[in-house]
Amino acid sequence: MAGKKFWSAAIVVAVAYFLLGWLFYGTLMKDWFEAQSTSPVGEPNIGIIALACLVLGLLMSYTYPKGYKGGAASKEGMRFGILFALLVNAPSGLFMVAMAQGTWPALIVCWIWEIIVGAVLGVVTAKIYGSAMKA
Repeated sequence: MAGKKFWSAAIVVAVAYFLLGWLFYGTLMKDWFEAQSTSPVGEPNIGIIALACLVLGLLMSYTYPKGYKGGAASKEGMRFGILFALLVNAPSGLFMVAMAQGTWPALIVCWIWEIIVGAVLGVVTAKIYGSAMKA
């Protein structure tokens, strides 16, 4: 598990997830999400966000080889990334709506964005691991 491909994928995915999240949530859609909030929005804890991105990168990098089916890296990565995004974000998004009194429109936008990002990060993970992995 702790090989060069594992660590490369984990770090690249973590950094990409952090930057994509900052671009989408912290820049492009910041005002919209603040308007959707039903409770006061404080300043985000960047350290915890970075840690969450690292955990996601480690989990994606660890999990990808377990589900590899032997296809082309792009196809396998996209399939993996979409499934991973659904597994992570579908239940956690519902919890957030229930506990933080978020809105359904915000949840739907988050789900769509996270599925797109999951697909991209899955392809990135797959490209780092390569198509020559044993199925």
